[in-house]
Amino acid sequence: MDVPPPAPQPTMQDVLNLMVTLVQNVNNLTTTVNQSFVEKPATFDGKSSEKARLFRSAFRVYVRGNKEIFASRNAQDVIILDHAGNWIMDPLKMITGILSFMTDEAAVWARPHIDELSDGRTPFNADWDEFVKQFSAKFEPVDAKNEAKQKLMSIKQGDRTFADYLSDFETYSRRTGWSNNDLYDRLKSGMNSDYLNRLSYFAPLATDYNMVKNYGATIDLQKADLAANQGKPVSQPRSTTTTRSSGFRDPNAMDIDAMDISAARFDDLFQGLKDPAEIKKQYNKLMVGRCRVCGSKGHKADGAHEDTKCQHCGKPGHWKKLCLSRLNGQPPKPQSVRASSSTSPSTSASISTSQDSAADVASLKDMMVLMQKQQAELMAKLSQGF
Repeated sequence: MDVPPPAPQPTMQDVLNLMVTLVQNVNNLTTTVNQSFVEKPATFDGKSSEKARLFRSAFRVYVRGNKEIFASRNAQDVIILDHAGNWIMDPLKMITGILSFMTDEAAVWARPHIDELSDGRTPFNADWDEFVKQFSAKFEPVDAKNEAKQKLMSIKQGDRTFADYLSDFETYSRRTGWSNNDLYDRLKSGMNSDYLNRLSYFAPLATDYNMVKNYGATIDLQKADLAANQGKPVSQPRSTTTTRSSGFRDPNAMDIDAMDISAARFDDLFQGLKDPAEIKKQYNKLMVGRCRVCGSKGHKADGAHEDTKCQHCGKPGHWKKLCLSRLNGQPPKPQSVRASSSTSPSTSASISTSQDSAADVASLKDMMVLMQKQQAELMAKLSQGF
């Protein structure tokens, strides 16, 4: 009876390609969800130039989401279309609508124009562009681009989620005129060290502004998921000390339970620890809910691996990356050499590299599970809107 060949194992590139697809799906779903839920804009009190711009932008979004209300209609109440077949918005309806959302100091400015409407006259000559011109002259600064740049340079994530930080960031980023490369650098420089450390896991992918935004949202989801499972608050990350040259934090300040343990970063979780008891304590915390062979959270059964022999101590049950003997500074055990079967250094190195690559793939799979969960949540939210 022929035995079918074993299924090919996914390579690192295979998993990276799948993650790119997932990121694109999540990004598209997020855009669709955001476009499917249009709320009325918050009222504007006239006390901040930034609020003025946000208010004006939010109102335009509201108009696009409620075209039936603001559309121009003929005498037969039929919607008027332009030559391309697009709906034409009625500027007087838009002006009337936006004036109704003004309060306090803004309402004082709006009052004469509202009186015009009540008298049957047409404020701003029923011209939306004229309204925008006068509104901006009253409530928005002349040098909006410079103001936005100064604001953007001062924004930090602090203890907030990435979503809150990004919302604040994009309030100003769209008006700076900066390229995506500049925004990419600025966005990363304002992130707190916990998120930066997690983001470095996506180093092969998070190389532009939009990718950082997507992976930041994934980290939010990961932290929320861990907090829900462990009963910890989602925000308020621990105070950390960042080493500029290495980019890694003091391991004693790390949230060990929340870290991903790719082969390239596992050792950094133990930097500065010398006492075997402390290393063992840190190790046990890190391995909660993980496979004891490779360290993945995607599976917990040691039987998921055919080869469990450590290339450092020679014992079965774990790979070199997870070897406590190695973490305690003990030298590697010499490979035994037999006449009938020997292991050359090159073969040993190949096995070790293969195991580390498999561990990286397993860790990437863990992150894919989180992204798939984010995708499912977005799809559920989208379905509720119909």
